[in-house]
Amino acid sequence: MFGIRNLVPTIFMVILVVNCANVASVEVGLNDEGLFRGVPGQFVIRVLKIEAKKDEAYSVIWEGSKLLTIPAHTSSFTSITEQYVNIDPGSYKTFRITVDSLVYTKDATNAVLLYTTYQFDANAFSNIIFEADDEHKLVVNIASEQWFDMDSLKIKSGSAPFSGAKLSIYY
Repeated sequence: MFGIRNLVPTIFMVILVVNCANVASVEVGLNDEGLFRGVPGQFVIRVLKIEAKKDEAYSVIWEGSKLLTIPAHTSSFTSITEQYVNIDPGSYKTFRITVDSLVYTKDATNAVLLYTTYQFDANAFSNIIFEADDEHKLVVNIASEQWFDMDSLKIKSGSAPFSGAKLSIYY
């Protein structure tokens, strides 16, 4: 017999299925792919938030505090989200990343480049399309060759951290 006791779980399952049917999934990470110049060190970055821009508005897709070590000038993928997170289906070209520290380290040398809350945008060459139930792994190339001087261990004059960051699908 179908009673009120069975009705509540049934309604809950219908809501759960309907809500899950209209989302896609994304895993987001960082790398610093570029031309190799000598023996590089690594960047240590604390990421606080990832936002995706859709229709001129940003929505948070991940928030927390994640300390990452990104080898300089390599294409290796270092995950921020550590798993796939939900993102609304649609077309995306820009992700905004919020960090609160950036340090370059090589051997026993540490150069603090940023120690305050800072946001930067990573732009894709063309729109990245998410359809319902899609799963994409996206990478933000921090493009350190454009803004970091490895000889002086400083941000290049006239540049800003992460300027030229690129967003792309990671294969």
